[in-house]
Amino acid sequence: MKNRLERVFLEIKERSDTLRVIGAIFFALTLITAVFWLSGKDAEPIAFTLSLISSIFFGLPYAAEVLYPNRKAVQYMSYDEILGFIKSTSPKADWEGVSKKWSSERFLKEDPRLRMLMRYDEEGVQNPDYIEKWAKNWLHPKATGYWCDIYYDRNLIERIVLVSVDGGACFLPAPICNSNIVKEVDYFCASNFDTAEKFNSYFSKTGFMRENENAKLGSDEH
Repeated sequence: MKNRLERVFLEIKERSDTLRVIGAIFFALTLITAVFWLSGKDAEPIAFTLSLISSIFFGLPYAAEVLYPNRKAVQYMSYDEILGFIKSTSPKADWEGVSKKWSSERFLKEDPRLRMLMRYDEEGVQNPDYIEKWAKNWLHPKATGYWCDIYYDRNLIERIVLVSVDGGACFLPAPICNSNIVKEVDYFCASNFDTAEKFNSYFSKTGFMRENENAKLGSDEH
């Protein structure tokens, strides 16, 4: 229910100008009706109703802005805005998942058109034998890289690599080349597919740093 209301108010924000125009039309009709009322016609109920409708159309954009001051509906976001928004969400609170034998999918509750898809067939494999040392440094050294595709509707937004480690016990994000830094969106995607709730434990043992943590350390040093 909360997600539906949020989606409605975000849509209202994007259509504020249209709603204000409709409000102005009803306000003009209110003035016309008031003229008839002042001339002795029994138009008071109609004038009151039109005035109320006008107030609603004028008020909805302001209410939406107060409730969600810094948000757009996902469908109106740019590429960078979508990736930034994803990082601000909660895997448990804001996303749902569906798993099949050959694929897993996570979708945003607010707008299910924003989704993450992993396939476990040949098409979804990025590297059948992922040989980086951090990926094999577990009880079961076999590691496989998979593509994790982020879509909005049918449009591919981003493609990242998640590595299945320790015999499939956990998906871990691959760090930036020649570093131990993991991009925030990669970190989020891995945690979003953490159905067994093992991600935090495994990630802490890799020695990786999240992008934001590295940036914070850099600013502290200066």
